[in-house]
Amino acid sequence: MIDHPHLQRPGLEEPESVTDERLAIDEESRRKEDRLVALVGSRTVTAFDPVSDADVRFLEWWATEMRARDSGAALSSAGDRFEVRMRTVLAARRHGVALGDGETPRRPPSIEGAVAHVIVNASGHRCAPSLDLGVAAGVGRDLWDEPCTSWVELPDHVPDGQHVALTVTGESMEPLLHAGDTILVKLGVPLRRDSIVVARRPDDGYVVKRVARIGTRFVELASLHDGYAPIRIPRRDDLILGTVIMRWSARPAA
Repeated sequence: MIDHPHLQRPGLEEPESVTDERLAIDEESRRKEDRLVALVGSRTVTAFDPVSDADVRFLEWWATEMRARDSGAALSSAGDRFEVRMRTVLAARRHGVALGDGETPRRPPSIEGAVAHVIVNASGHRCAPSLDLGVAAGVGRDLWDEPCTSWVELPDHVPDGQHVALTVTGESMEPLLHAGDTILVKLGVPLRRDSIVVARRPDDGYVVKRVARIGTRFVELASLHDGYAPIRIPRRDDLILGTVIMRWSARPAA
């Protein structure tokens, strides 16, 4: 009988070289599945209607099915990333928030000072003052008096205007916004339902929330993440900083 390195005799252990080869094949197969999931995800995004309940339900079913059929950790990870990515994209479309690619485009400020002092100059350079102040800042901190640490350059598709860039804190706006993300807030935009806004609670500082209801005397603000109760603030122009129009993620490939 002729021995062959890829043939096993009954009762004998598989040669180490064959085991390594099979592991390499399995790993390459998982990488291909990962790439396939990413490709399907990118193609699918363009076809989804974010306001269609049927499309959203299909997305949820598809992500569940992918995980249920999975037999490998690598594909499971890809399926999870795909679901998170789809939910993020759908939320962004539904609420009118653009998703920035890569790192936040920061630059040193042309002039230094508080936001109120530099914002006109920054807008003339198509930039937004960027602050270390997060949107869950405590009582007594007025954004307009905060020092500007850097400027964020406006992408080409963003119209001229006055903007500020802030950092997200907390988990209440997941999957769209995560702690550490940078958001671009356009000032002076009319309030509209389902938009994402930065608002100031008279007693608790700044928050970033979805506009759930607009009443004659109050505005109801809600989180995207389950488990957070809605809040109400008086309907006053000075309590609405502006509308979130863009987000740069602090997480890779999010």
